Order: sequence, then structure tokens, then C-alpha cells
Amino acid sequence: MSEVSTSENRNTSEDDPEHDWLLEMLVQVANDAGGKFNITISVGGTLISGTLIGGAEYFESFANQYSSLFTGELATNVRQHYIGFGRQYLAENRDGTPLPPAAYLHLSDARFFDSAGNSIPSDVGATWRGRLSSVDGFFLGRLEKGPPK
Repeated sequence: MSEVSTSENRNTSEDDPEHDWLLEMLVQVANDAGGKFNITISVGGTLISGTLIGGAEYFESFANQYSSLFTGELATNVRQHYIGFGRQYLAENRDGTPLPPAAYLHLSDARFFDSAGNSIPSDVGATWRGRLSSVDGFFLGRLEKGPPK
């Protein structure tokens, strides 16, 4: 596993409410080392639960979904174009240069939960991308709709 880059500029204190350094480090692990794990985040009062994935995996999934709207050579070109955005996350394309601090997080199988605990969508999760600076809080693990225990 490659090391997560640290920066003297990274604020690891509690005095920067606009920047969660711990969440950024978890995203960096997903981006740099391909780690993935379940996480639930709060964004503006909405709970979003899914699997944290790296940028390369996100762009591959996005490219597959988006290119399916097209046919033939256009579909192939669209897919390759969007997969290209994920290449920056792959170590073999960085010449040992660490990734810059993460600004976005990516989830697979993301589900949004309403105040009654219902998941939207209820049948299948979505591939989701959001700004780290918009996350109000998080916990490891995912929410699942089920009977009260």
C-alpha cells in the first residue's frame, strides 16, 4: 500500500470547521491506494450512505453509465474521454508524485435517506460525487433500511 501524502499546509486541528482533515485523509487513501469502505455522510441535513471509492473507479463507472446513452463509435469515444479523467488517480500515471489534497469524494451504491429512514433510490444505489467542503459530518458504516431492532 502506498503512503498517504502529508503536507505541512494540511490543518489537522479542530479550528477549521470548513475542512475536515480526517475525512480528507480517508478519501486520499481511497484515491491513492484504491481502498474502499462503507461510509455515511451528512450533507446539508441529508444522509448519504454508500461505499467510498477512489477517483479512478468513480470515473470508470461514470464513463460506463454515461456512454451507455450513446451507440457505436460515439459511445466508445465518450467512454474513453471520461475514463481519461480518472487516470490522474492511478499511480503509474503520476511518476511517484503524490496526489494533491482531495477536494471531492466518490461513492458507489450511494443511497439517500429521508427523515423517515427510507432510502432513495430504494432498489439500486447510484454512483455519486460530492465536494468534501460540503460534508457536515460522517461515520464509517452504511445505513440500511430494515425493521427496528
